[in-house]
Amino acid sequence: MTETGPLPRVQVWQLMDELQDWELGERLLSASYRFDTTATALEFIAVIGLAAEQLNHHPTVDWRYESVHVGISLRSVHGIAARDFELAARISEEAAKLEGLAVEGDPR
Repeated sequence: MTETGPLPRVQVWQLMDELQDWELGERLLSASYRFDTTATALEFIAVIGLAAEQLNHHPTVDWRYESVHVGISLRSVHGIAARDFELAARISEEAAKLEGLAVEGDPR
């Protein structure tokens, strides 16, 4: 899944069903996580950076102690693309490995 063009709406909603941690806005796919320790939150940020580098994607990351908010901008391709979901899925997997708890909204 490495397409860069916009996905059909039906496919977007199917993929959103698979990404329970994420919220879809008009121009942003976002998720927030809370970890047991600040060190674990920082480890998560490092993992996000590696995944972003590997997928040539550039999410925004906001860190507050044990909380991390991640945003994937959708404006570069005028819609949500498969690569946006690929990065979101990788981030969700890594959060689960680090026992991150998905929380609603931005923890800022």
